This record gives sequence, C-alpha cells and structure tokens, in this order.
Amino acid sequence: MKVKMFIGGEWGDSSSGETFEDHNPFDGSLFAVVPKGDERDAARAIEAAHRTKDRWADLAPAERIQYLFKLLEVLERRGDEIVEVLAKESGSVVKKAGFEVFFTKGMIHDAIAEAKRVSGETLVSDVGKFSFYIRGNPSGSLSPSARGTSPSCSP
Repeated sequence: MKVKMFIGGEWGDSSSGETFEDHNPFDGSLFAVVPKGDERDAARAIEAAHRTKDRWADLAPAERIQYLFKLLEVLERRGDEIVEVLAKESGSVVKKAGFEVFFTKGMIHDAIAEAKRVSGETLVSDVGKFSFYIRGNPSGSLSPSARGTSPSCSP
C-alpha cells in the first residue's frame, strides 16, 4: 500500500518525492510505503495548521460541534477498519487497537463538550454597574495522531 501526506486539506507526496517503507514491528512485513517528509513539509503543515486555527476559531460552537460529530460518525462507521490498520501498522494486538479507537472517541466527546463551554474571567469595571467578560478562543485545529502511541486529538 502506498500512502500520501495530508497537508492543508490535500493529499500529496513529500516535497522531495522520497519515500520509506513502514514495516510491522511484530513480524517485519511491509505495511506501507510512505512519504519521507522533510523541513519543507513540516513548514507547510505548520502553516496550514495556523490557517486552520483562525478559521476554526471563527466558527460558531454549533458548527465546530457538527464537524466533531462527523468525525465520530466516521470512527463509528469505519472503526473495525481503523482497528485492523492500527494493529497491522503497529504490530499491536486487535484488543489494544480497539481500545485506542474507543479512547479517541471519548476524547472527541470531550472536545464536543468543551466547544460549548464558556470560560474566561469577569472583571469589575470602575465605570458604574458594568462588568467586563474576557474569554479565550479555541486553541487550534485537531490532529489525529497514532504513530507510536494511542491515537489522540491534540491542539
């Protein structure tokens, strides 16, 4: 299987065009041929994440929640396939890979809850009866990651 990088909403090869073989550490079988990213690819990914962060922060909480529910729906629909891929790529047992998918779903549920949580500080004003409320913006895009650890969503 040959895979591509996903940067800025597009699938593609590494900037150099180089690849490497990803082997199952349990039995040594070839799992996939993957792009060998370099500094240019990292810079493109970081730039894309910054652009995404601004767009994500501009979305209303209900819109962010819709995207997260779509992600959950994909995990539900393709969970068995994802478990199989995780087990083959990492050399893990199916039960552990299944737990990783289950754990990731829980993290997405937590992100859904946080999308509607209003947090910040209320400061008393020196001007009459007014108070000021200061709130933060969403911390950034979500990035599923499974390489070497459990899949997770990280800001």
